[in-house]
This record gives sequence, structure tokens and C-alpha cells, in this order.
Amino acid sequence: MHRLIFTFLLATMTCVAHAATYQVTRADDPVMAPCTPENCSLRSAIAMSAITPEADLILLPAGVFSAALNPLRTSGDVTIRGAGSTLTSLHSTSDQAAIMGSPMSELVIEGMRISAIGSTAIEVTDGSLVLRDVDMPNDTNQVIVEEDTLSVSLRVESSRIPSVACIGNTASCTLRDSAITTIVLLGTQAELDAQRIVSAGSGTTTGLHIGSNGAVRVTDSLFSNHTTPLNVDTADADILIERTRFIGNTGPMLGNGGGMARLDDVEFSDNIVSDANITLPAVLHATDGTAWRIHRALFDGNRGGSGGSSLGAVIATEPGANVAMTNVTFTNNTYRPGVVSAHAHAIGVVSTAASPSMMWLFHATMRRPAAMAPGEQGSLLRISGSGAYVLLKNSVFDGTCLFNNGGSVMQAEGSIESPGNTCGLDIATNFVGITQNQLRLGALADNGGFTWSAKPNTGSVAINHVTTNGCLPIAGMDQRRYLRPAGGIGCDIGAVEVEGVPETPEIFDDGFE
Repeated sequence: MHRLIFTFLLATMTCVAHAATYQVTRADDPVMAPCTPENCSLRSAIAMSAITPEADLILLPAGVFSAALNPLRTSGDVTIRGAGSTLTSLHSTSDQAAIMGSPMSELVIEGMRISAIGSTAIEVTDGSLVLRDVDMPNDTNQVIVEEDTLSVSLRVESSRIPSVACIGNTASCTLRDSAITTIVLLGTQAELDAQRIVSAGSGTTTGLHIGSNGAVRVTDSLFSNHTTPLNVDTADADILIERTRFIGNTGPMLGNGGGMARLDDVEFSDNIVSDANITLPAVLHATDGTAWRIHRALFDGNRGGSGGSSLGAVIATEPGANVAMTNVTFTNNTYRPGVVSAHAHAIGVVSTAASPSMMWLFHATMRRPAAMAPGEQGSLLRISGSGAYVLLKNSVFDGTCLFNNGGSVMQAEGSIESPGNTCGLDIATNFVGITQNQLRLGALADNGGFTWSAKPNTGSVAINHVTTNGCLPIAGMDQRRYLRPAGGIGCDIGAVEVEGVPETPEIFDDGFE
């Protein structure tokens, strides 16, 4: 009796299908045919993989493969692996997605170049998608993971993809070491974790569109040549962007819906507005209800538009907006060639009694552009309207300010204006009318840290001269992440603590840690 039971169990076990490896041997896409070692198309291999409950592996050799019929629909967990994105290519002539993953399953695609006639190259609903070494040369193609009733996730590594859309209330999108032109995040609590991403647009594209209240983290990345490098379109976003550069964009960052964006260790250089954005600033257009926190940043060589009602060539703060910046340097910023404007060449703040706006500048270093029209005012800051809540603390203003319609500085302490007194600084707690020889502000240079900075030279009045309130806790590290104060002495005014030491000692002379 026991022998009969054992024989039955053994027979049952041998009938269970296990994970399998399928080698694709033909490049065309015939009507459904069996997958045999001598005659196996990609579509046939995918069909065979649906039989097993475990993850299967489909191998494609070097060559060009076609998907000429309906989308290649996977079923269950499967990995499709080519010989490398420079060796294996898949071309889809279907007007639908080239590859579609199944719900509750993981689809992994590795080592392939994929192009599709339709806009969507890969689509997964209620499942998981992983892309490694995937190249999509067609700039109109996109990858979509979308949540319907279940969770959805996307992971991209070492790939080049025109557009990625991560959609769903609990969607999760992880991007690593890839070139991705446009990233879209939508859903109540959809999350994004992007590291070492290059987002290079065409001059009319959006880099990162955030339409979710979930956590968004972007580090060590680059956004360039976008009409909108960052669009925050959410009411309560948790956004942190670190060690990232915004260079050569044709329009500013935008905010809608009241979310807050935090940017730390960031650079904004050579952003020049296009004709389409001629009335907008070059870097940031802060509108009603939006909040921005920018720390340890460089704004250099940006060229804004005519200003419209926003008054600022680089940053424009509209009524109801909220912007706070610490340890930031502004230098060589002005308007685009051919633009005539009487507004500020750096920051414009507009406010009304009904919609007050906020602008905080703590430990900022601001230098006027080298070329300005004779007698032109507002080289750094312009404030318009009686509702502006402007605080200027421990900052260097090497240039001029301008006020109209009842605009004024609400509070200013421990700051310097050179060469005159146009910024409304209280002479009892600030330094005004400082000559250039007294200021002795150095040129923009690599003084350590993520971004370049303007370091006061020996003998500068900015050194050790922070007055009221001393070093602010929010500015405990300078623009370079050097600790304040240096040697227990009073803090330096501006973005750089001259004798400060790095927060974390550098291992190598070139700053690599």
C-alpha cells in the first residue's frame, strides 16, 4: 500500500511544470507556432512561458527581431534577456504597446534596444516591471506602469528611455543610472526614487512632472534643455531634490496646487527662456499657494524674460507664494538679450494685502550682473505691494534693490549692501554704503562643495561680522556644507564661511568622497 502511494506521488510530481529557459531562434513574428529548439520566435517563447507558474527566462541572441502582430503579452513572471542594448533589437509595427506585462506578475527586460511605431513601447498594469540596459531610440516612445485595482511598480537601471509614466495611488517608481527625458508621477501616494538620472530634453519638454502626494527623492541628477524642468502639480507633495543641476533649460520650474519642494545642493546655470516663455523668469515661477525651500544653491548666468507682472528675471514670486533660501549665491544673472525690462535682474516679489507673499534670504550672496543699462535699478531684488513678507538676514547684496506700490523689506539684520543703501537695510543692525574695497568679494570659483561660490577675500567686512541673532540654526552649514561658525568666532556674512571646515572631511584632494 505504501509503495502504491509513493508511486502515485512521484508520478504527480513529474507532471508539475517548473521554470524553464527558452532560446529564441527566429527573428520574425509568425502566426502562433510551437517553440522548439530549432524553431522558436519570441512570441512563441512568451506563450510557452505562460505554462509554468514560476519565473521563466527567454534569451534573444544578437540581431534584429520583430513584433509585427498584436502586442507581445506576457503571462506570469518572465525575464526577456537580449545580448545587450547595442546587439539585440526589437522592432514593433503594432500601433499598440510592443510588450505588455500581466497583472500580479513581474516582467524583466534586459539588454535590448526597443522601438515601436505606437507611442507606448512597454505597458504594465497591476504588476511589476524591471528594465536593465534597455535603449529606446524612438523619442516618441514611452514606458507606462499603471495601477488599476492592485499595486504597480517600476525599476529602471542603466537604460535610455524617452518617457516614463508611473501612475497609481500606491505606485512605486525607482530609477537608477539612466537617461530619461520625461518622468511623470501621478496618483494619491505614488512614490519616486531617482538617482543619477540625466534628463535632457528638446527645448519644449517637461523634465519631471509630480502629480502625487507621495515621497519624491531625486539625487545626483541633471535636468537640461526643458521648457519646464520641474512641475509640482500637487497639494501636499513631499519632495526632496539633492545634488542636482538644472542647466540650459528654456523655461522655469513651476508649482501648482500648494505642494512644497525642497532643493538642497543644487545648481541653476545658463538657463535662458525661449520665445514661448518670454514673460517668465529663467529658474523659478512661484505662484499662489506654492512653497519652495532652496538651500546651498548657485544661480549663475541665467537669462529671464520680460517679467510680465512677476518682476524677476531669475525668480518670480507671485502673490500668495512662499519662498525661503539659505546659503545661496546669485551672480551674472539678468535678462535675455533683446529684452527690455525695468524689473529685478534676480528676484522679484509681488504681493497684495489679500494675498501676501513670502521671501526669506538667509546667508545669501548676491552680485549684480556686469552689464546693465546706465542708472538701472533693481539689479538684485524688487519688491512690489504692501503685503510682502521679506526677511533679509546675514546676506551680502552687491548691487541694488527697488520698491514700488508700497513694497518694503519687513526685517533685515546682519546684512551688507554695497555700494549704496537701496535695499532698506536698518543701519543699526546692518552694513550699508560699503565700498567694493571693503567688501572684497572674490570671483565665482571652486571653493569646495557641490557648487561654485564667491568667497570673501582677506580683510572683507563680511568675515566674522554677523550681528543680531548670530548664526541662524537653519544656516549651520554654508553653501559648501562647511560648518559655521569657524573656530568659535562669529559667522561670516553671505553664503560662504571663509575658515569653515567640511561637515565630512574629504578623503581625496578633488573632493571625491
